[in-house]
Amino acid sequence: MLKKNNIIIFAFAFLLLASCKKGNFDLFKNRKNSLPEVKTVSAEMLNDDVVKITGEVTYAGKSAMEYTGFCISTNPTPKMLDNQILLNGTVGKYSAEITNLEPNQVYYFRAFAANVYGYVYGNIIRFEVPNPQPPTVPCTLANNVLIRNGYSYNLIDKDTTQTTITASTSSGLSIELSFPKKPVNGIYTTCNYSNLNDNFRNVYVTLTDYGVYSINAGGKVYVSIDATSGKMSVSFCELYYTASSVVELKGKITLN
Repeated sequence: MLKKNNIIIFAFAFLLLASCKKGNFDLFKNRKNSLPEVKTVSAEMLNDDVVKITGEVTYAGKSAMEYTGFCISTNPTPKMLDNQILLNGTVGKYSAEITNLEPNQVYYFRAFAANVYGYVYGNIIRFEVPNPQPPTVPCTLANNVLIRNGYSYNLIDKDTTQTTITASTSSGLSIELSFPKKPVNGIYTTCNYSNLNDNFRNVYVTLTDYGVYSINAGGKVYVSIDATSGKMSVSFCELYYTASSVVELKGKITLN
């Protein structure tokens, strides 16, 4: 039985090799020249939130391009499926914009390209995402004060987790800010809860008094973190919510 199986396996291997060699083209000998050639050109910061990566297909190989793309990882050798960005196949330069990268984190980018013969990687680019600078707050506010329609309240109880900041007054009036991820320096835009995770720079804000009120979408919240102490300040100059009428909120929360 063993000898018979060996004969079958040998015959199958012979047929496979024979089928891979047709005319003057040998798949095993010429596959390298049949694949595309690609390189990772650059990674650059467009603003506090967006990194643009560029690749270039310099040779399509011996068939039409099928797709190009990038893989991204904190591992020095990114693999095909690591945070993959898949694009249409094209010869020449192509690019993609990436958001939600962590400040002060090193990432590794690699372009890839594929045709019917397989895929190839480009070179690896190392890129460290810089820590954004604190934003300019367009109003002057006292620390730990909430101003509602011109009336000021001292915020005495404050708490924070990785993604949530809460502050309240002695009378029970409180405000809560929820971020998609740990906030960093920058300007955040208020949104509806259902849209919180649509963008790294969104924030969902609620005010609790005799009821719970969601802050209208489109307002600006300014997050500033001291580089030395790590102390965080969250400021807002013009936020609004609707109760029996439209209510304006201003305030500044400083966390130790």
